[in-house]
Amino acid sequence: GKIRAARIGIRVALDVTESKYFVVADWDQEQDITCAPTLTEAVIRGASVVIGNRYAMFKPSTIPEHRLVANHIQACLAESLGHPGVTDLASGLIACDRRFAIEFVARSRANRLAVALDWMVLAVNMNIIVKNVPIRATMRARTTDAAKLAGFLRIGTHYEAELAAAGRRSAYEFCAHVSEAFACGDDFTLPMHLLGR
Repeated sequence: GKIRAARIGIRVALDVTESKYFVVADWDQEQDITCAPTLTEAVIRGASVVIGNRYAMFKPSTIPEHRLVANHIQACLAESLGHPGVTDLASGLIACDRRFAIEFVARSRANRLAVALDWMVLAVNMNIIVKNVPIRATMRARTTDAAKLAGFLRIGTHYEAELAAAGRRSAYEFCAHVSEAFACGDDFTLPMHLLGR
């Protein structure tokens, strides 16, 4: 999976370079890789983690409804993790400083899907600056299926102890409940109260 691949790649990079920052990019070219310097500039200015926001350059009226709903859920989850203003936890263009890269390699336990969400959960106890910066991206027409959403939210379930220790157990409970509900395929009501909504 992507998280495992990013962990291996960054581990190798840490071993062979003294680089002060790292960029992770999806291979599907949905995100414009030429925006990477915008992310690294934010790291240079003091952010430890920078998430490229694929939707910031689109008018809300041009974003498909299912994406608007997913973005709202992601923004609420990010805020419940202590990262207000971050709205794209599934972005495939992200960057971090060396200190965070070392923590990611040492502590990450998830393997599949969104590296950005894994980083947000890991950042909970680190007292670091997390930024969201606009990037150019292609608006995909296809919808996200329930299995992918279940897998995405399952990332948070790998960190029950860490989230509980940070006083954010409700974020873990939200991820566990919604990922299970999506996996079952039944209709359900989002437990937004777990995210303080």
